[in-house]
Amino acid sequence: MNPSKFTNFYILKKNSNIHMKKSIIRGLFSFATLLMLIVSSYQANAQAVCNPIVIDKSGNEVTTATFCEDEQIQFKANSPGYTSTSVLWDFGFMGQTSDKADVQRAYSQAGVYTVTFTGVGPAGNCNKTLTITIEESPDIDIELIDPDFQCFEGNNFCFVDKSTATTGSTIVGRTRIFSDGFKDTTGTDTFCHSTQDPSGGFFDLFIQLEDANGCVSETTISDYFYVTPKL
Repeated sequence: MNPSKFTNFYILKKNSNIHMKKSIIRGLFSFATLLMLIVSSYQANAQAVCNPIVIDKSGNEVTTATFCEDEQIQFKANSPGYTSTSVLWDFGFMGQTSDKADVQRAYSQAGVYTVTFTGVGPAGNCNKTLTITIEESPDIDIELIDPDFQCFEGNNFCFVDKSTATTGSTIVGRTRIFSDGFKDTTGTDTFCHSTQDPSGGFFDLFIQLEDANGCVSETTISDYFYVTPKL
């Protein structure tokens, strides 16, 4: 005769309660984890800013600015949450681009340029444009009005400065330095120089102009004139 099996309902109930508690704990843990992810995502998006900028001549962070030809311009992504995946600057000039968050660029031609910033990150996509105006630098135009070949004794070379600034501006600074070390400080349209270098030879002229917009042009005219050695 087989002995009767005894079912301990108390133990079954106890085990059932234990499993239920474990399920509840797992559920609460999963909910807490999901809640933390949601809060973390919310905080990241709350801190995200789509705000690319350019630094103007006064050091201000702006979206529209004016510069001179060949002047270095500093661009900054300034968009946390939108740059960790990819960054692309399109400078609107001769196909020039950059994938750096912060970058410097110069424009060699005057004009108005639209700079497009595209950033991608956890916060999504950031697409904005900046407007850059490039002003012309002064146009250097120097004319030698005396013979460019002279004897040492009594040599005298005079020049006429016909340089012009861009429309609406004026030339406010002129620097003229000859290769024998002489620096003209007159600032006048007509200036002269007599070299005192007894060895003679060819002489260069360095010219720098600055206009009221702060734009600067410079050039060196090599072998501009010749003086025979002193006898």
